[in-house]
Amino acid sequence: MAARWLRDAPREAAWRNKVFAQLAGLLQTEGIPLALRAQLWLLFTGAGIQVLRRFFRQLLQTTSFELIQLAALGSGAVCDPKAVEPLSSILYAPQVSTQRAGCLALVAIGTGPAMEAVARALLHGEEDLRRAAAEALANDPA
Repeated sequence: MAARWLRDAPREAAWRNKVFAQLAGLLQTEGIPLALRAQLWLLFTGAGIQVLRRFFRQLLQTTSFELIQLAALGSGAVCDPKAVEPLSSILYAPQVSTQRAGCLALVAIGTGPAMEAVARALLHGEEDLRRAAAEALANDPA
């Protein structure tokens, strides 16, 4: 419920950063079901918080594939061009869901380097990665 308040709260509200920090901690807590963590992620992306790009880039460096998947989708949702390099590296993660999230994020970012990474995955990746790249490109209206 508190995450929903972030969207309407004034940017200078003192409690805003405290709520964000608490919710960010919950998002990173292992053992919380992925569905609940995904709901938190969705509320973050809808809140328009300026630090989200940096926050999601930091989460891309974790060792939890579930968290990397959410961070990749978050980076794509906020169209962070600085996340292209870490997203390109997660395309070769052992988890297919992480590969899909990386491809979707790169296509959403849509810069030249991002699209080149997806094209490389499409041409040179394993079968699952090629499928993820093709599906991500199919979602791009351009």
